[in-house]
Amino acid sequence: MTHFTARPTRPSSTLVRRVIGVAFLVAAVVSPAVAQEPVVRFDDYLTAIAKEGQFSGAVLVARNGQVIFRKAYGQANVELGVANEGDTVFRIGSLTKQFTAAAIMLLRERGRLSLADPICTYIDECPQQWQPITIEHLLTHTSGIPNTTTLARSAEDARRLTVTPIVPARQIDLFKPLPLDFPAGRFNDRLLTAESRTAMTTPGKGAYGYGLRIGRMHNRALVYHGGSINGFDALLMRFTDERVTIVVLRNADYGTPSEDAIGRDLAAILFGEPDEAQGR
Repeated sequence: MTHFTARPTRPSSTLVRRVIGVAFLVAAVVSPAVAQEPVVRFDDYLTAIAKEGQFSGAVLVARNGQVIFRKAYGQANVELGVANEGDTVFRIGSLTKQFTAAAIMLLRERGRLSLADPICTYIDECPQQWQPITIEHLLTHTSGIPNTTTLARSAEDARRLTVTPIVPARQIDLFKPLPLDFPAGRFNDRLLTAESRTAMTTPGKGAYGYGLRIGRMHNRALVYHGGSINGFDALLMRFTDERVTIVVLRNADYGTPSEDAIGRDLAAILFGEPDEAQGR
């Protein structure tokens, strides 16, 4: 048997060019498939639960500021047979709290207010029991002022409070005669500066920041909030270190899986973690 001894040789420029060419071909063929795999799994998962009648709504997933998945499922209007589309409008309920908080932080940055300001500074005929309440108490859900939903004693009340346009002063007046649920303070770089963003996402009582909940999911830092109002549910999740955003909007509450579970499953698919979708 003849044995050959390999000798180190310098590859020819032609060989180098061929290897580089193959590398580019591999990258062109393999990378899109690898990148598309989570997207395909997102659609498979959402299509499956939509076909089972467990989801009607829209989903968006973004990474590093770029949308990697956006699709709608189910019906916007069952009676008229109108399908949900990417631009279908959904009500988002309490999801608006973080946007309100961001607007307040922007005013704070501009020196227009302080989070320590008593809210009575800005409200005419402010009730005596509201005197200790500050703007920060409102942002962190520790003011003790009852929720709007507590005012709804009938379907007509609910519609009047949540659908019918009402000026802010009138809405505030509705709460003035109500007792507090608890004393104030008790409770079981693009738009904003880094300081403001940190303040918004620093957990206070009950792991709640300013219009945001702070926690962990799949062993990753997470800020999030949900919303639910008159037939609509919403969820906005941000994995801060991974720069991943997941939005789940639905126009019917089917119970299982909840929008929280859907968001968790989509994150598991994206991060390659074991997910509940496999055992649904």
